[in-house]
This record gives sequence, C-alpha cells and structure tokens, in this order.
Amino acid sequence: MLVVVGLGNPGTRYSSTRHNVGFRFIDLMAKKSEIRLNDRRAKAVLGQGRIAGHEVVLAKPRTFMNNSGEGVEYLLARFGGRPSELLVVYDEMA
Repeated sequence: MLVVVGLGNPGTRYSSTRHNVGFRFIDLMAKKSEIRLNDRRAKAVLGQGRIAGHEVVLAKPRTFMNNSGEGVEYLLARFGGRPSELLVVYDEMA
C-alpha cells in the first residue's frame, strides 16, 4: 500500500500559504480519484482507495509543518508501511 502524505499547517489561517501545497495536493488527488478524506482519527485526516489500480492512503497530518514527523510516523505504524512505500508532498527542498 502506498501512503501519500501532503504536508501543511492546519487551520484556515494557513490555507492559502505556500506551506500548504501538500494539503492542496492531497485534496486534489482525493477529488480526482473519488477518495473521501473522512477518517479524522488521531494525528491525520485520511482516506483510502485506489489510484491507477494501486491501493493508497491519502493523508494530511493534523500537526504543524515542524511537527509533521509525528503524523507520518503514526501513518507508517498504522498501515504497516515501509519508508519505500511513502510519498511526501511539500512546498520546497532546502
């Protein structure tokens, strides 16, 4: 299973900032693939479904950017994923 995580900052205050490109990507992928982001348990908002024949989890951590590792760690533990099955989308590389 591929776990796709979009990083961003929660809340409307940050919704249009560049740091939320990961959240916007997840929203777009969910809409295009008809995956509902309706699981709001614990450290991420997520949805499961299929994209191009592959089972995926689309997720937006409920933590701020600087603490996003907590949400990613939770997702890998919950879905038994390996780092090689993780795709992280965010605004820039330094």
